[in-house]
Amino acid sequence: MKECKYWIVVLLQLCFLSISCGEKGAKQVAPAQDHAFLKYENDEDEKYSQAMIAQIIKHFHLPNNTVVTDEDVDAILLRSVDGGDGIYGGDVVSIWKYYKKQNDIQEIVTAHPMADLLWYNPDKKHGVTIGLDSVFVASEAMLVPLNPDVVVVNGTTDKMNTIYTFIVDKDAGKAILLPSNLGCVGFTSEDGLPICQSYRHYSDTRFGRYSVVSVYDLDGNLVKEMSFEDYKKDTSDF
Repeated sequence: MKECKYWIVVLLQLCFLSISCGEKGAKQVAPAQDHAFLKYENDEDEKYSQAMIAQIIKHFHLPNNTVVTDEDVDAILLRSVDGGDGIYGGDVVSIWKYYKKQNDIQEIVTAHPMADLLWYNPDKKHGVTIGLDSVFVASEAMLVPLNPDVVVVNGTTDKMNTIYTFIVDKDAGKAILLPSNLGCVGFTSEDGLPICQSYRHYSDTRFGRYSVVSVYDLDGNLVKEMSFEDYKKDTSDF
């Protein structure tokens, strides 16, 4: 009788050990991940960390030189250099827009250097509508407040100290080249309109140039402009 009880206890212990090992083994098995949809968590400032940006770049097979140019709660703008243009020289730059909620990415525009800029007139009061394949430079990109459908792109060729500004509408397949020549520096707080800077040369005998601050609507039309042509610098402290 005692021997029978002994073997019953041994069998119960073996069953218990078998169940325990099974549970531990189950906990060590990682659930299968869906590589088609990656999830990323925001930092406290609602911007992604460098590690998460690196994951996005790797996941969508972007070039290793890809960098962030702007970011908000919903999207990230990225800039990558694809290499030099064999005809005109200079970099071929692409601007990408990553949508956080959808975990998807879209190529906004690829800038191809161009040789002939003679048609560009910085004194006009409205922008020039061009095709996306006519955007010739892209150094940085900015998300437009209150309007997620367009992106503002600044770029310079480093030849004339000029910073060109484009309002890019990917879905419409067009861009508007604004008549400013020192780039977009921000947006109006309530309307989300581009604020651009320019320089102009004095028309009289004075030497040098003066600053102009211009606000445009998203159709490229001049809304307001402030000129510093008559501003006199106070040189009493020099």
